[in-house]
Amino acid sequence: MLAERMGTLLHALARHAVRRVAVEYRGNELTGLIKPLAVALLKGLLAPILGDGVSYVNAPLLAAERGIHLTQTKGLKTGDYSTLVSAQVTLDDGEDIIVSGTLLDRQEAHIVQVNEYRMNFVPSGHLLIMGSFDQPGVIGRVGTLMAENQVNIASWYTGRATPGGHTLTVLSLDQPLGDSVMDQLLALDFVRHAHQVALF
Repeated sequence: MLAERMGTLLHALARHAVRRVAVEYRGNELTGLIKPLAVALLKGLLAPILGDGVSYVNAPLLAAERGIHLTQTKGLKTGDYSTLVSAQVTLDDGEDIIVSGTLLDRQEAHIVQVNEYRMNFVPSGHLLIMGSFDQPGVIGRVGTLMAENQVNIASWYTGRATPGGHTLTVLSLDQPLGDSVMDQLLALDFVRHAHQVALF
């Protein structure tokens, strides 16, 4: 589940077609799961485009047909987590996107990195991913916007690279945002970008 949802998350963040996928595995417990994890990640990456036409059986072939090159490496055990899966996709325009995840207590999937941001959120349900400037009032104004539109926020996590720079926020919502609410969100002067992704 972790790898597949990482793939879907990468698709949501990608603004152009994916050309390369590099997967790195850390932790001895993943040794026998390298191939299944890669297949699951590809399935998650392609499912938003191909729907039910992609499966664990044909995901590698469909990825190759779309010109996506896959590489896999096994790294040294990381100090923070007993196991870690990191995926970096390279897009048509040369942009790289990195997502890393782990299983906390060997059970619950958590995303612990998105690009340069250290994160800690569960990849499940209706998620809003918002890039913004790190400034006072962000939480209040976004919270007010959600309340005015009867949208309940189940959880909120923000990661930042440097104080006063850019932040990445992931909100778990009880329902997806409609187009009108997304337009209002994107119109806020501190919002750099926003994406929605459903992970079930």
